[in-house]
Amino acid sequence: MNPGDRLIGRGSFNCIFQKSATDLLRSRSATGLKTLKNSTRTLETDESIISSASSIRSENIFAVKRLRNDLYGDDLTTGIYDLQKEARFLMKLSHPNIIFCIGFSGAPGTRNFSVLLDRLEMTFADKFERWQKWEDTGNRTSVSSTPSNRRKTVKSTLEDMLDDRIRTGYGLASALKYLHARQ
Repeated sequence: MNPGDRLIGRGSFNCIFQKSATDLLRSRSATGLKTLKNSTRTLETDESIISSASSIRSENIFAVKRLRNDLYGDDLTTGIYDLQKEARFLMKLSHPNIIFCIGFSGAPGTRNFSVLLDRLEMTFADKFERWQKWEDTGNRTSVSSTPSNRRKTVKSTLEDMLDDRIRTGYGLASALKYLHARQ
């Protein structure tokens, strides 16, 4: 973990940190960040890696996924393999409802390999939990803390929640259709 990194997730083998584009661009030469063009997205050869940050804007926030520091032995080997496999898989995809892999840092197959991803603001599980809390509370107008939402009627809030569920379901179905078509 580097100074200024904020832990946003932790799994069996990986940690995910939030990074601002400003931090990434500042440290790019030090970390060896590689960004990739869609037409040459691969982990196979260094010749197809483009070291250009032209698509990164300073206001963007990203997620950096890397191996946990406490992995050793078989867990380290499995973690290295899984992270490289995930990066290779994500680099082949381009869909608005599937997390986008922007690039990577470090050599694939090593402990210092990390993957740069678009920052996901809310997972499906987060949305589902939010919907469940909304259903469980008697005060259906307290979905959001903004003054404009507090003034909404129950009917308007219900319509917004149903609309959110339909849009989320459609987005999920669209992503699954895309993945099934790529088999």
